[in-house]
Amino acid sequence: MMKKYLIFLLCIITLGCTHTTNENKTTSILKVATTIYPLTYFTQQIGGQYVNTTQLVQDEADIHNYKLTVNALNNAQKSDLVLYIDPTLEPYTLDLTSIIDEQHIPSINMLAEVKKQTAPEIGQGQTLISGTLTVEESSGQSPTFPKHKDGRSEQTLSKAYNHLWLHPSYAIIMCEIIKNELTAFRPEYEAIFQANYNQLKEKLLTLNQAFQSLSDAPNKYFITTHDAFSTWQSYGLIQIPLLDYYENELPQQELQQLINASLTLNLYYLFQEPNIHSSVIEQIQNSLNLESIPLYTLATLTEEQIQNGDDYFTIMYENINHLKRELY
Repeated sequence: MMKKYLIFLLCIITLGCTHTTNENKTTSILKVATTIYPLTYFTQQIGGQYVNTTQLVQDEADIHNYKLTVNALNNAQKSDLVLYIDPTLEPYTLDLTSIIDEQHIPSINMLAEVKKQTAPEIGQGQTLISGTLTVEESSGQSPTFPKHKDGRSEQTLSKAYNHLWLHPSYAIIMCEIIKNELTAFRPEYEAIFQANYNQLKEKLLTLNQAFQSLSDAPNKYFITTHDAFSTWQSYGLIQIPLLDYYENELPQQELQQLINASLTLNLYYLFQEPNIHSSVIEQIQNSLNLESIPLYTLATLTEEQIQNGDDYFTIMYENINHLKRELY
């Protein structure tokens, strides 16, 4: 009798342990690896306490000239999901995607997914580069853009999805993609993820309205260190970058055109990213007597921003306030 009782008790304990193990597996915190700050922030806001995010790119890093550390790649391997933008913007992800493919780690190429849901015209931007700039001095001090046979301006061919997280419309789509992925992994928290996404979307819509208000500004041009803000053309804002998309220096002839255009437009500021340094930029800034003012891409945060507790929205509104100094 005692033997039967012990066997019965052992079965109960075993079943209980199995149930607990399965339950823990179901409700365990989802581990998500992200490359840049906006992906980290959006995932944290939507996932809340049910998601643990690890940012693979270090703070204050320049994403165009960066290599993932061994520790970062190890963290990616331990994750349930990896989120990145695209190798065209993040060259360092070539090492990452190789590991993802080899080990069959679920991942999302955010740029590819956003493209499936949008037309590039949403963030299509004008950029005064590539030797195409001329200045029409007799008609209101504004640069003109040569037309191609199909009617398009050279500048409107700038990367439509360039730093796409800087455009609230693209950011909303990114958040929806993240929400759907988290729900696929943890369907029991679908209502929570949806509610968090809805709150985030409302804040992004409000941010979009703040950018739209800039379309009425008397000036629409601003000088930047590199080609990162072309999606803001949808608000009527046109960047004049001193370095190209990958932060390479432009030919001397093109730089001279940019200098002439800046003089014609009577611009006062150089919108500078804290982690980009170039002797050419310093020379142009000095020759044009431009005052330096920050403009952030948000790919990574600065140490000061982290200490101040800044986030995606506080920094984006800071960008808007800085732009107003040149536009008005």
